[in-house]
Amino acid sequence: MCGARLGLGVLLIEATGCLGGMGTSGMVTTFGPISDGVRTLVGGFTRELIETMYSNGHLGPHVDKTFWSSQLNRWIPFKPEGLKRQLDQLVVDAGAPVLFPQGG
Repeated sequence: MCGARLGLGVLLIEATGCLGGMGTSGMVTTFGPISDGVRTLVGGFTRELIETMYSNGHLGPHVDKTFWSSQLNRWIPFKPEGLKRQLDQLVVDAGAPVLFPQGG
C-alpha cells in the first residue's frame, strides 16, 4: 500500500476476507506500545493509522490524544471493524488493488 502511494505498481493478496490480519480476523484488538512514556517513538504508516483511527472514533472510548505517548508500555485498544474500514479506505485512496479469496 505504501508503495502504491509512491506510484509503484502494487497488488495486495489477502488470505482472509479482510485486511488487518490478527487485528481484524484474529480479534487482537490492541496496538502494542509506541512510546517511551514521554513521546511517541513510532512514525510513518503506523502513526498515521493510529492518529486517523483516533480522529474517526475507532480507538477505545477512554483514549485521548495523549494516550499513546503519555505512558511507557501502554497498549492502544481499537475497534476491529474500525481498523477494517480504515485499511479499506487507505488502499482505495492509494489505488492499490486487493485480491481476496474466492467463495466456493
